[in-house]
Amino acid sequence: KYESEKKVIEQEMSRIVEKLDFEHKPPELYFELNPRKSDPYKLYHNTIGDERIFLRQIGSASNALACHIGLFLSFLNYFSNQPKSKVPSILFFDQPSQVYFPSGTDNTDVQKVAQIYKTMLDELYLIQKETGILPQIIVADHIKDLGEENINLYDDYFKANWRNGKGLI
Repeated sequence: KYESEKKVIEQEMSRIVEKLDFEHKPPELYFELNPRKSDPYKLYHNTIGDERIFLRQIGSASNALACHIGLFLSFLNYFSNQPKSKVPSILFFDQPSQVYFPSGTDNTDVQKVAQIYKTMLDELYLIQKETGILPQIIVADHIKDLGEENINLYDDYFKANWRNGKGLI
C-alpha cells in the first residue's frame, strides 16, 4: 500500500515541478519516508542511468524550492483526495520569492515568482475540481507587485500589507 500510494504522490510531485523553475528535465522526483531508518526522509531526482541526486545535491536554490513546493502541493492534493483524511487541507509557505530576490531589489526573475503563484492556484483549483474542497494556502512574502500581466495572480488574493509598522504579531 505504501509503495503504490507513494507512486501517486511522486507522479503528482513531478507533474507540479515540471511547471516550475527546475533545471532537470523531465523531473523524475522520488521520496522515501521510513521512521525506522537512521535517515528517515529522502527526496531525490533520478537522472539518466538511474543516478540519484539527493535534495542536498540538487543544485540551485530554485531547484530545491521547486522540489519543496512540488512535494507539499502533492501532499495537499493526496490528502485532500482521501475521503477519511485527518490531515488539514492547508499549507503555509514562507517567502518563496526569497530564492529569486535575496536582496529584495532585483526584479529579473519576476516571471519565475509569478509562475510559483500560478502553480499554487492551479493546484488549488484542480483539487477543488477533483474533490469539491478548496484547500487554503497561506503565503507570507515580501513581493506584492508581480507586474500588470500577473495582477490576476495576486490582486484578488492579497489580504494584508504588513509594512510601515503594521505586522502580524
